[in-house]
Amino acid sequence: MIQTRSNVRRRIAAKTLFVSKTVSLKVVWVLMSVYELRRETVHRTLQRITGLDGMSVEDRVQVEQALAAYRDGADFADALHVASMPNDAMFVSFDRALVRRFDRAEAV
Repeated sequence: MIQTRSNVRRRIAAKTLFVSKTVSLKVVWVLMSVYELRRETVHRTLQRITGLDGMSVEDRVQVEQALAAYRDGADFADALHVASMPNDAMFVSFDRALVRRFDRAEAV
């Protein structure tokens, strides 16, 4: 069944929308790679999306931490991986830039 935009908007407005961490990763990648948007624009866009009323974000605090690191120059995927680690874990990587950026990362 084909629905009108207004019908879709009404249905969305009546529900909580869920954004998983993987969707957040994909949104950043698409906006940067496909649409070639600047980091500041991508950061602002994802902040607006996650801040919408009725929006449920998987591990919101971790996504917000990753967004802050991304705003400051980190790769969003790396930042999200580090933010998602248990507190007592160490992130091990071959990526020296990642290791320099995050205290919880260690070089292999």
